Amino acid sequence: MKSGLIESGLKYMKHSVAIFSADGIGDAILLQVIALLAKKQSSDAILFHPQHAALQSLFPDFNLEQVPSKNILNNCLETFDQIFVQNDHGNIAFAMDKLRRNHPNGDKVIFIHPKDSKLEREGDIAFSKNIPFATNLINKIAPFFPNTHFSKTMLRQNFKTSNHRQHLKNVAIHPTSQDKARNWPPIKFIQLKHILESRGFHPYFIVHKDERKTWLNFGLKESELPLFPDLKCVGDKLHQTGYFIGNDSGIGHLASMLAVPSLTISNNKKRVVMWRPDFCKNRIITPSLLLPNFKGIGLPLRQWGWHYFVSVAQVERIFNQLVEDTP
Repeated sequence: MKSGLIESGLKYMKHSVAIFSADGIGDAILLQVIALLAKKQSSDAILFHPQHAALQSLFPDFNLEQVPSKNILNNCLETFDQIFVQNDHGNIAFAMDKLRRNHPNGDKVIFIHPKDSKLEREGDIAFSKNIPFATNLINKIAPFFPNTHFSKTMLRQNFKTSNHRQHLKNVAIHPTSQDKARNWPPIKFIQLKHILESRGFHPYFIVHKDERKTWLNFGLKESELPLFPDLKCVGDKLHQTGYFIGNDSGIGHLASMLAVPSLTISNNKKRVVMWRPDFCKNRIITPSLLLPNFKGIGLPLRQWGWHYFVSVAQVERIFNQLVEDTP
């Protein structure tokens, strides 16, 4: 299906589903569940995301578009049969909520609430607490697509089944994220790499091309920092990899989407319970102590000092459990 934004409005085929995602790559990976169900039910689906161009290579079965400007959001309610909005309490969420309350087609708009929100109204999808986003979404979205069934194999239908995890000793490490406060220190990732190598594993690092020089300066080899032209190439490499270790970030969801067992290192247990990768087996590790949030010097301990309470030995132990639990 061809689609596109035009100044006067939106041009789409009828019987279509719109999905408004939050800004993260992981958000789009999670919300593709809705698009895939719509396609399976013979509806056209479009996922709106700020990084639509970068993500399109991952999702050839449906279109991604730039988020429409506020002045043409009204056209969405005229055009689409169903509109799903991930409530991130951002500008688009507030604009869509205002619109649905005042538009005759407002019932077309269904909000997805990962947590309690004043924007929630009857008919919305409210997630259950202490259950990861992926499982929540799969369970809660099913009634909207009664004539079809979601299978996790749908997530990787564009990747070769024959080479799935064919390099079991390869371990992908993603040591960065959009939020630096969430990042486990580079020196600890390097120490973990050496431990994995001593045990016969072959770790490699997934970083943005602009971060590559920094990690080469940490002593990594060129071969340990493969270059990826796009996210589909990252996915192709991950699909053949045995395990994934990383911070709380979107690439972890990509690994999970591809049924690669993962270990997530996080500074916030409450948040990671909801946002952990959950399409596949996942282990999480967070600080072992309940950290106070001292702010006297402008650096909250819980935010910036958490990594002192997650050791390399602890991460190795959790990784061992992941390997033992994975067929």
